[in-house]
Amino acid sequence: MGLTYFGHPLSCAAALATLKIYFDENLIENSKNMGAVLGEGLEEIKKKNTIVGDVRYIGLFSVIELVQDRGTKEALQAELMNEIKSHLLADGLTTFINKNMVYICPPLCINQEELLTGLQIIDRAIGKVESRT
Repeated sequence: MGLTYFGHPLSCAAALATLKIYFDENLIENSKNMGAVLGEGLEEIKKKNTIVGDVRYIGLFSVIELVQDRGTKEALQAELMNEIKSHLLADGLTTFINKNMVYICPPLCINQEELLTGLQIIDRAIGKVESRT
């Protein structure tokens, strides 16, 4: 069952080319390896910053939950989240932020140096806001 463009030869060719790149460039293995680095870095950020309520991650897909109080898990205020977003952008890091969640979903081809740089930028932005709470 499908619609007009389901299984269209052009779409299938693009999908096959994408899968070839995933395997040729070891992107799945890189995701696994860099995901471990990401998880360790996020856990360090959580230990260091009390406004981090929790971190969740699998592979290179992750999120940082920011809270006013770890005990109650009350979400960090919107104006403080906007400030974090401004700090991230000022340091050259673009990511998705929704309510009190900072999503970290780097490309599968990211290397360790780039990943650690991104985590430092995130840690610095959170630290700036935390120092004022």
